Amino acid sequence: MTNEQNPKMVLIADDDPTSLLMLETLAAAFKLETVTATSVAGAKRLLKQVTPDIAILDVLFPDGDGVDILLEIRGAGMPTAVALISATLEEFPFHKCEENQPDVIFKKPIDGQAVSSWIERHIARLSDGPIPAETSHQAQE
Repeated sequence: MTNEQNPKMVLIADDDPTSLLMLETLAAAFKLETVTATSVAGAKRLLKQVTPDIAILDVLFPDGDGVDILLEIRGAGMPTAVALISATLEEFPFHKCEENQPDVIFKKPIDGQAVSSWIERHIARLSDGPIPAETSHQAQE
């Protein structure tokens, strides 16, 4: 578990360079240590080395989907808050999640303010122990 002396870590996984840069910029604004991946395989490799406090994951990758990364995090029992980002909620693979739901789902295009608010709320709760699931669909019109 992260304490006040250690930086909080975020895993960002997205294969779109523009989205990745935007999410890295948001994390930097909170002075988070950031690790990034542009594939499901890359994210899974990182999860063998680090336990992020926060994970922000795109859903669609050429080698799988962000739900596979979510399942890896939940299966390992990591105390990680997970946000998934999907272009269309209609095509979101909810069936794969089963009881391993993400904490939040954001719809593309990414609303930087909504993601920032979620990160800020999560950072504030880290000292209060585990975060209950807060699955919500924040769709942008």
